[in-house]
Amino acid sequence: MAQFWEVLWSSVVVYLLLIILARFIGKKLLSQMTYFDFVIAIVIGTVAGERVGKIRHYGLL
Repeated sequence: MAQFWEVLWSSVVVYLLLIILARFIGKKLLSQMTYFDFVIAIVIGTVAGERVGKIRHYGLL
């Protein structure tokens, strides 16, 4: 159950950070985006997804 809350909390934090980042960067139409902008958007989405989906195990191995 603790993993559920950890994933939920992480999802909410990452979602809010992405919303703030999107507001800060501004809105661009897809036709106005450069290749670099598109790649950066993909990288940010990948990093956010990895952060949310990563479950940490603190047990003794």
